[in-house]
Amino acid sequence: MLFVFGINHHQTPLATRESLALSEYVTEISNILTASAMIDEAMVLSTCNRSEIYVLPNESFDHQLPLIEYFIRSTWCETLEFKHSSSDNPHFFALWGVDSLEHLARVAVGLEAMMLGEPQILGQVKQALQLAYELNSAGPGFENIMNPLFELVKKVRTETNVGCSPTSFASATFRLASHIFTSMESAAVLLVGAGEMIELVCRYFYHHHARNLSVANRNVKNIAPLCSNFGVYAYDLEQVPALLEQSDIIIACTASLQPIITRPMVQHALKKRRHQPMFFADLAVPRDIEPSIQQLDDAFLYTVDDIYKVVNQGQDYRSQAAENATKIIKSGIDQIVAAQRVRRLSPTIHAYRRSAETVRIEALAEARRKLIKGDEPHDVLEQMSKTLTNKLIHQPTRGLRTIASQGDEQELTLAKQLLGLVTHEIEAKNP
Repeated sequence: MLFVFGINHHQTPLATRESLALSEYVTEISNILTASAMIDEAMVLSTCNRSEIYVLPNESFDHQLPLIEYFIRSTWCETLEFKHSSSDNPHFFALWGVDSLEHLARVAVGLEAMMLGEPQILGQVKQALQLAYELNSAGPGFENIMNPLFELVKKVRTETNVGCSPTSFASATFRLASHIFTSMESAAVLLVGAGEMIELVCRYFYHHHARNLSVANRNVKNIAPLCSNFGVYAYDLEQVPALLEQSDIIIACTASLQPIITRPMVQHALKKRRHQPMFFADLAVPRDIEPSIQQLDDAFLYTVDDIYKVVNQGQDYRSQAAENATKIIKSGIDQIVAAQRVRRLSPTIHAYRRSAETVRIEALAEARRKLIKGDEPHDVLEQMSKTLTNKLIHQPTRGLRTIASQGDEQELTLAKQLLGLVTHEIEAKNP
């Protein structure tokens, strides 16, 4: 059964999230986890707002969850050289079984996102799973879980309004920037990065009359779509210090592990700008902009958590949609769990069918021998039916006797249900 261990924006401060970000260590951690005898398969989900490790433990370790949790925590912290105490860290969470499946479904739907119903998270989950397949850290176990789970997510987003969000990080960033720069047509906007979030921000600002748009990225070729669609100016990251001097609004979101925009850069830019105000929005985890620039006069810095507060102000009206989504998820997870139980029992069912088929073939062969010998057909059929009955009910009868002598009433009732006897008893009482 699925086990998840991780951190997210609900209970973990931004500073801790960036210290424990897994984006650069997915391959290494996946290999370490799946090399252990305790874990059969693993998937690492790393986004700006969460770092979560999903594992399928080996069946022999299903009842040793504290050991598995300790192993994952130790692997995580040691790989990132993060100092941690031996006691439980309140910033981590752990879920098992049905709870972990519900959590993953809620994450994929967007119910656990900073922006309720955020559509990007489903793509991030699919990318995490694809990478796990490529690393051979995930296989049939995850496939059996994720295929029906994605169908469940599709159903939730189709049947509820949870994804109908008028508020996004792009719009919230725009709103905050508008408090300082009332005219977007004259404001110079610098976007740092070229990922999906930067594209969304660029699109939003462009459609709200921002025309002086520049984008800086490590690989300038990745900016080409933005240049053709929105007429942005493309620059290399090395040009960022000079670009700051000309920029009013700076929005950064990259996968860098170190800050790209530092306090000395901003101090120099403010001096060149004669202390005209600068708006900064850091949408990355780990952060792209040094937090200390908030201490500078005329520099206004907002982190991803700050923007989340703005986003959250407009989410009350979707509470009913979230409740409906939760009901669908719980019902869907119950069906997934039931299907998993049936799947685990399939080998037993197949073995039982093979055993019954062997009995049938043997009885048929014996009947044919007697018919060839010239025995009376009616007597042969009678004997074959008795032989089949006796052999097929032998083991179940022994099992019933054992349960009757050693088990309790609940086990006896379950045994009767398994043999279809409860229905017969009810029919006998109500002819």
